[in-house]
Amino acid sequence: MKSKKTACLFVLLATALLVPGPVLAATINVPGDHSTIQNAINAAADGDTVEVEAGNYLENIDFSGRAITVVSVDGAVLTTIDGNLAGSVVVFQSGEGSASVLEGFTIRNGSGTNFMGVPYGGGIYLNNASPTIRDCVLTDNEAWYGAGIACGNSASPSITGCEVTLNNAVMHGGGIYFGTSAASLSTTTISENTAGSQGGGVYAALGAAATLADCTVSFNSADEGGGLLLTAGSDAMKLSGGSVNDNQALSGAGVYCDETSPSIRDVTVQANAAVDFGGGLFFTGLSAPSIIDSRILSNTANAGAGIICGYDASAIITNCEITLNVAVYMGGGMAITAASPSITGCTVSQNQVTNPPIM
Repeated sequence: MKSKKTACLFVLLATALLVPGPVLAATINVPGDHSTIQNAINAAADGDTVEVEAGNYLENIDFSGRAITVVSVDGAVLTTIDGNLAGSVVVFQSGEGSASVLEGFTIRNGSGTNFMGVPYGGGIYLNNASPTIRDCVLTDNEAWYGAGIACGNSASPSITGCEVTLNNAVMHGGGIYFGTSAASLSTTTISENTAGSQGGGVYAALGAAATLADCTVSFNSADEGGGLLLTAGSDAMKLSGGSVNDNQALSGAGVYCDETSPSIRDVTVQANAAVDFGGGLFFTGLSAPSIIDSRILSNTANAGAGIICGYDASAIITNCEITLNVAVYMGGGMAITAASPSITGCTVSQNQVTNPPIM
């Protein structure tokens, strides 16, 4: 009887030894283990970390669907991925989720990924992917759409603590382009970007549902929507906290809404300058945005320096401060033309019209 028990115990022990234990995540060093970031990514498995030492890496990288963390050791100031104008610098297009993390890099000299014959996303291109992007600087990138970042086809990244600056789009979205995206941005600065047509800082269309929380959109420029241009049913766009300031455009220097109804809450819209209409906020084309607890200050335009509502726009403006805005011809604080906004609990004071028409 004893020998049978011993034999059974031996079998159980042998079986246990054959069962594989949990696989431990690896840390891969660049350039210690691999000379390039892309080679390290190719060698990584889900759960691994690619640590990148300080330096300038001349390459274009693709996460290729891996749920890994790619992080710099010494931060964005000392660690650069340079795309050499050979395409998007970083690509997420294989269903990456939040466990795919990019952290702590300067991303520059991207020229975009070809989508339907047009380059999108000079710095970062996202297509059907929702990675996590933290503490990165995107600068000196170019593309037709979304020179800094382009989010399309259900791309919904989480972007935190980043700086998107000095990027140039030929058409729309000098800083960021949102297509069918539900991206989440927080504590991110979008500044000094340019677009040849619309959305110097941000361009959102095709039902975009991005959220910008405590972000700064400043010193951007475009023909329309120097700071942000929101259009084509992007009703679920949300701006919460932060500021839209010192942007320039022909019309809608701060925020331009065309046929869309976003939510803007607790945002400071200040010192934006439009050549023609809508220094701070421009609403047109059946838009019905909700502006709550916000401050529209010291903006300038020929007409509608603070806010202009026209062409059947029906904005809901509640508990806002509209002050110190200066127009040349009409509407220092607000100009309303063929529109029916709802204005409740607002302070409208110290606005000016410097050269009103002689009646």
